[in-house]
Amino acid sequence: MAFAREEPSGDSQPATPQRRWSWLLFTALLVFLVALITAAPQWLRYAEAWREDVPADQLEAYKRQSELWQRNLSCANAPERFFVTPKNIKVDATICKSGDIVVQVIPPDSNGRYYWVDLERLSSRAILADLFTLNAYAGDGEPAMVVAQASFVMCQRFLDQRMLLRVINQSGSCTDEVVDTYTGLVQSRNASACRSNC
Repeated sequence: MAFAREEPSGDSQPATPQRRWSWLLFTALLVFLVALITAAPQWLRYAEAWREDVPADQLEAYKRQSELWQRNLSCANAPERFFVTPKNIKVDATICKSGDIVVQVIPPDSNGRYYWVDLERLSSRAILADLFTLNAYAGDGEPAMVVAQASFVMCQRFLDQRMLLRVINQSGSCTDEVVDTYTGLVQSRNASACRSNC
């Protein structure tokens, strides 16, 4: 008795090795594309940080500092009254009408730095902790700070979206100061003519 060989129908044919590889390659490509698309915002942030020459994990904080400069530019014109610490570090802080605070610190060996404190982003708990820390330092026996001569900003303007030029007058002598509003670092400080128009 001879058995007839049954031909499999078109629906139940096992996949050929070539067809399996095509599906595997298609699935891998699909997974890669999904990963690439979901990582796009992160890559864009890395590219922007590279372009701005700042660390990627600090980009948002630096952008916020620049926004605070722009929001409080008229407040940054307030006269500066530096306190000089026993280690010859000059410190000035100005509270703006917005509630934001700009702090300027100039160590003896550098051009200094500005830092904005954004009150919208501080919690009351953080403020209380800072006040407690300040009170703890106030009574530690350090000699009192000396008030340095006051100075004032004659004019200021943005050179670009990031760099700010400030003309500062101290007792009739003026200085051009260029500040990186992202990092707060004073990029340059040079003697200049006193002028109210930048």
